[in-house]
Amino acid sequence: MRYVPDFDIELAQATDYIMESSLAKKAFVNPPFSQFTNVLRTLIQSIDRLADNCHMPEFTNHALPHICSIVHRASEWAVRDKWITKIDEKEAGYLLLALVIHDIGMLSQDASELPDENKTANMKGFSDISNWVRRTHVIRIEGLVLSLMMEEIEKDESLKTHLEVVIGMAASHQKWPWEAEFVSHMDAIDALGLDVRNIEAMNAVIAVCDLLDEDSKRCDTITLIKYRHGTMENMAHWIRHALTVEVDGVKEHTVTVSFRKLLPSEKHHELIYRALRNHYRLVRFYNEKLAVLEAQIEHVIFDPPDGIPVFTL
Repeated sequence: MRYVPDFDIELAQATDYIMESSLAKKAFVNPPFSQFTNVLRTLIQSIDRLADNCHMPEFTNHALPHICSIVHRASEWAVRDKWITKIDEKEAGYLLLALVIHDIGMLSQDASELPDENKTANMKGFSDISNWVRRTHVIRIEGLVLSLMMEEIEKDESLKTHLEVVIGMAASHQKWPWEAEFVSHMDAIDALGLDVRNIEAMNAVIAVCDLLDEDSKRCDTITLIKYRHGTMENMAHWIRHALTVEVDGVKEHTVTVSFRKLLPSEKHHELIYRALRNHYRLVRFYNEKLAVLEAQIEHVIFDPPDGIPVFTL
């Protein structure tokens, strides 16, 4: 794939970039439903529009830059480690759509998107807005996506079943692979005759790509200095982005992570880098599911391999 586009230019570049990905090209051969291309375009456009109106400065960008990055990670990984041959065209389409919408809830502050059973426990007025958005962003995916696609669903009610599969896959990135909710909307999966083991594996792909997309490309220095505040969780995310120089895409079942040095160096900084290393090692928790596609991650290599990075001029 080409380099990630300049998002200050135009939406069209990002759309073309996603549609030229290996996953998209495979999906277009035999898409999972007839409106696939239109739905994909509509969702990309909706994400761009939501980001213009709802994106919060406390967060790193969860709009098109992040979406293009994880589509890139998944597509390159699929080709490099050859698991793109383990999924069919329809599965590639579901995976692509799920990657596109997995963080769409981070771009909305609408409490009406909450499922009825979650509204009492997640009342918007009882916490700061950024914390509420982060805490509820996954459970709001379904309400948000179905409202965005309402006109298309009214034209073809079968589209809702396909979207439920995609929504369930997108929501899985907040669950561990051993949790029952890691796969949801089983009625839709069964109705479409999909292989649940492949769905689990693709859910693991989404989670891993999202977890790895944590390097400094997600935030510029000015934004980092200006917005490194808020909840402890917000600050932890910013610190991780700032100190991770680069996370290379999965290649030959291996991930490589490079860190930036904190200045001035102090002994307690080792605790920070230990936490960072442990964070990226979490990808191996998904290996049982990834093994279905022969996509398991066998090595996570750190630079430096241990201890605090060495500062050089």
